[in-house]
Amino acid sequence: MSKLIEAVRGGRTDDVVTIVNGMTAAERRGELPALKALRKEFRDAWVTPQLQAASPALLVAGLGCQSGAAAVASWLTASGWERMWVAEKRFPPMLEERPAGWLAELAHRIADRRPSTDIRYHLLEAIVQAARCPMPVTDASVHAWIRNIYGNGWNSDVIAERLRQSPYSGPWWPASSRQGGPARR
Repeated sequence: MSKLIEAVRGGRTDDVVTIVNGMTAAERRGELPALKALRKEFRDAWVTPQLQAASPALLVAGLGCQSGAAAVASWLTASGWERMWVAEKRFPPMLEERPAGWLAELAHRIADRRPSTDIRYHLLEAIVQAARCPMPVTDASVHAWIRNIYGNGWNSDVIAERLRQSPYSGPWWPASSRQGGPARR
């Protein structure tokens, strides 16, 4: 078993980042069959504390070892990732080495998923910011943005504040309300 697979099985996400960053492109590609097999094993298993701990590490390992934007988009938007939010803070360092055009393609491939795909808005936003490209406007990206704005409830004060803070609210949202208060007519 490779060091990478050992780190993934042990749920050591920070070690995964270090190991992947020290690998050549060929070494990363060489780990893909084992990572895909592990993903299948995890998907077919009952959710256990060990699996929950290892899932974010596997997610990050796959992100780092995939080379194409389409493959990374498929990996990140696959169903059944346990505790994806735990791994999200490790994504930016794994994506820093990628060129802006590649990141823009990744953002568009993620945004082109079906709206029923559970796109993590913060992930899409981080990729768009790293690529310095416009936010893709698709059904899936808008659904993800709305879920992010609404959060866990319908508190109108919280929603209004999130809309004010969102760089993607658009020109239809009155400038006066973005400055700190509701628009007056």
